[in-house]
Amino acid sequence: MTDANWERIGKLEAFARIRGHGVGKLAIAWLLSHSWMCTVIAGATGPEQLDQNLAGAEWKLTTEQVAEVEQIEVLIGFHRLTLCDPTSRSVPM
Repeated sequence: MTDANWERIGKLEAFARIRGHGVGKLAIAWLLSHSWMCTVIAGATGPEQLDQNLAGAEWKLTTEQVAEVEQIEVLIGFHRLTLCDPTSRSVPM
């Protein structure tokens, strides 16, 4: 993990925490906030993690919140992979 990745995680954790959620819920909520994402397949190692995943699916991000999350990514240099573009070959790391 690079320092930039740790910084990104810290900012995303803070974003989620002040809204009463964890970063895992944020990941699912952010993915589902985009029309290009048709589903999220998330694994779970137990009932508690399954409950957390379902709660993430119930968290509906506002347009402003989506923009704020994406601004965090832009500030740290994250380049989003467009999953519906079959010509895209880069994966963000």
